[in-house]
Amino acid sequence: MNVINLTPHSVVLYAPDTPDVVEDPGTGVVATWDVAGPAARCAEIRRDEGAITLYARDGNPIRVPLTGVAFGEVTDLPAPRDGVVYIVSRATAERTTGRTDVFYPDRPVRSVTGQVVGCRALARVADG
Repeated sequence: MNVINLTPHSVVLYAPDTPDVVEDPGTGVVATWDVAGPAARCAEIRRDEGAITLYARDGNPIRVPLTGVAFGEVTDLPAPRDGVVYIVSRATAERTTGRTDVFYPDRPVRSVTGQVVGCRALARVADG
């Protein structure tokens, strides 16, 4: 299968037995897919929902703005093609119900500084 990466960054796939944290991000890499075009995205619908009161460590109340967020229509995702799979963000994949050709990075691998450097698997949104 051909892979088209429609995320805004390269996707680095590590061997499945790679640990969660790696000292050398170059060790265990199985494949890398560079960005192949504009990122497939889903529209973000935002609305002001006022504020909530939370308590700081010192016990003082603070008002925190609250935003309601929903995800809408997917853009820049090509129609299915034989022999092709697409890698997109998880949020975008979750909006593409019924597509068996859409995947997102799963099982992240991090550097010792905590930065995500790749994944050990791809995931697909399951029915039900």
